[in-house]
Amino acid sequence: MEENVFILSHWQTEQSVFKKNLEVLKDRPDKDAVHDLRVAVKKMRAIVELYVRLTEEKLLDNPLQETEQLFKVLGRQRDIEICLDCLDEINKESGQSFHECREFFHFVLKKGQHWTAVAVREFNDKEPGKIKHLLDNERDWLKGDDLVAKAIHNITHEFTFLQTLYKQPHKLRQELKKIFYWTKLLPGNLPALYFEKELHRLCDDLGNWQDRAMFINRVKHFRKDYLPSAYPEYNELKDMLLETSRKNTLLLRSSLQQTRRLCKKISLAYTEKTNYLS
Repeated sequence: MEENVFILSHWQTEQSVFKKNLEVLKDRPDKDAVHDLRVAVKKMRAIVELYVRLTEEKLLDNPLQETEQLFKVLGRQRDIEICLDCLDEINKESGQSFHECREFFHFVLKKGQHWTAVAVREFNDKEPGKIKHLLDNERDWLKGDDLVAKAIHNITHEFTFLQTLYKQPHKLRQELKKIFYWTKLLPGNLPALYFEKELHRLCDDLGNWQDRAMFINRVKHFRKDYLPSAYPEYNELKDMLLETSRKNTLLLRSSLQQTRRLCKKISLAYTEKTNYLS
């Protein structure tokens, strides 16, 4: 059945999202389009990796190499937009505007938007189409009855790898997000095995932690290298950074605890399901 070709159908969906937002960015430096295009690339990356896992093929080159370069350039703009969002949240909570810091980020954002425009204009949109052609040629194999079972095995095995990443939270977040995308690929109600809502919430928490960590580093850089110490904002930023860092440390600690609990629950659920089917 056509709907069982889950890898191909999801690739077509993300390729369409990618193209749509690429066209938007050719006209204007749209904030939402930058975010949505980068998410589409993350999902396409996850699809390619799962496909490679299932076929057990070894790729000599990254089939998304140029697309990844576009992703990185757009990340420059996205990081600054996140910083401005963080300042907005802090302003709502404390009433402090941090005018000098905000103006600096707006100045840098203009350069990031310029880099985005150049990268989008020069991007050759061939890689996603080539992968779509590859998957089309593998359509019969992708309908195999054992493909979902093999995907479930790979996803569950990936959770055991997370135990080695508790001291590398940036890498842990990337792996969890990839696993979440993999579970969303599976047809039917099978993703329930992976406590999808909890996994999604955990990915969001670690994503928020990473955004705040990046924001903290950018503000520290601005304060140390650009802002004169005679400005009142110099000390105000110091206090804000201390409080933001404190909250972010608590968020990370909670996320790591939740990750450990989730891995145990999934391992138990998978074992019970396997025993039931055997």
